[in-house]
Parts: sequence; structure tokens; C-alpha cells
Amino acid sequence: MFTPELTNEEDGTYILVSNHALEDPKARQLSVEYNLARIKFGMTQLPARISRCILVYDIRGQHLSTETISSLKATFVHIHELRFMK
Repeated sequence: MFTPELTNEEDGTYILVSNHALEDPKARQLSVEYNLARIKFGMTQLPARISRCILVYDIRGQHLSTETISSLKATFVHIHELRFMK
């Protein structure tokens, strides 16, 4: 089953929210792998007209370096948008 937080058929987007600990490099890698798989699977479950992913990382309470944020942005460059909730 695949259930995004929100879909918008008008602009063809869907939102996924990820509330993972990202301060530890191993945990960050697992989160990236999980979200990449989640996005890939989601594309097989949604109608073709909903094809642009907005991934939101909820990082409230975490202290991430600018380098870590930049690295995550580079990893998810292929998706429509990556946001961080602080």
C-alpha cells in the first residue's frame, strides 16, 4: 500500500513526509535508501498524471550542518522538490 500525505491532481504532485533522525551518518543513509525506494514504489501506484514528488524532511529538534543539508539536496536532485521542516 502506498499513501502519500497529500496529492494535488491539478499540478500533478504528491507529498511525502519523513520524520527520521539524520544526525548519524548510518541513520541518514538508511533514511535516504528508504525514501528513494518509497518514491520509486509510489510512482508505480499513482496515476500517471501525479508524477512529481515533494519530499519533506521534518528535522525539528535536530542539528544538521549545512553540508549535511546540501548532501541530502544533491541526493534527491531528481525529485521535484525537497523541503526541510525546521
